[in-house]
Amino acid sequence: MKTRHINARFLFLILVLALVSCAEDEIKTYDGIKSGLMIQEIRSYDQYGNPVAYQDSISYSFAGAKDDTKLMRARLIVKTIGPTVDYPRPYILNVVTEETTAVLDADFNLSGNDFIVRPYQASDTVYITLLRTAKLHRQTLRIKVKIEPNEFFEIPILTYKNSSSWSVDGPTNSATSYLIKFDEKYKQPFYWTYFGKRYFGTFSSAKFIELNKVMGWTLDDWNKAGQSGSKVAGGKFDFAARALQKHLQSLADAGTPVLDDDGKYMQLANAYAVDYSKYDNN
Repeated sequence: MKTRHINARFLFLILVLALVSCAEDEIKTYDGIKSGLMIQEIRSYDQYGNPVAYQDSISYSFAGAKDDTKLMRARLIVKTIGPTVDYPRPYILNVVTEETTAVLDADFNLSGNDFIVRPYQASDTVYITLLRTAKLHRQTLRIKVKIEPNEFFEIPILTYKNSSSWSVDGPTNSATSYLIKFDEKYKQPFYWTYFGKRYFGTFSSAKFIELNKVMGWTLDDWNKAGQSGSKVAGGKFDFAARALQKHLQSLADAGTPVLDDDGKYMQLANAYAVDYSKYDNN
């Protein structure tokens, strides 16, 4: 019993010394040294609300959004490393132009951000406004942003594990940059593949959107095509093709022909062809 008592006291002493050592290291880490910055976005949580995984990129799509939806807002959190302070601290967040295909102020903007960590705050939220344009039908645009050091912040961490568990092996995320991808691409619906091609011709995102606009259909209607009560049914395709042809023909006659994703005039199957003879072939 005496030996066990001595060992317990000894272990307690070691624990106390370890805690003191950790406290001293923590003080040395931030005493007289600039705070740091990192980007860390949570990908998923467990059932108790604790972070499980992290991400350094995200994808958005306007596919299925209502016609009056003209923009989306992407978000990322810039976190500080070190203690909070009682004054505002500006930081630098730049667009990595060589890895960005979206055009600033044409495809996205950074308005509404001041890039400042407020007094007594340990993070700042950055909003990136994604604009809905026709080019999203044919290409996925990319925006990459990166934090940079300044007089207030260093960048001490370059990468970190994508898992909150250090015992789990896996890839690492960038702690300095964040990639945003966005588009409005649609996959050819089953009902178009097997029933619609003879009416509407070759599938494209632009034609799909135009047809839905004319008919008042939605992506969800196509997902339920053929089911009881669905708006999209094979028996309606002749009427739909004629309605779309009339719509496209009126625009062509008015001098404002609709272009498809490939840059050519939008066309339907031969039986519902739009007359573009007044224009040069493109």
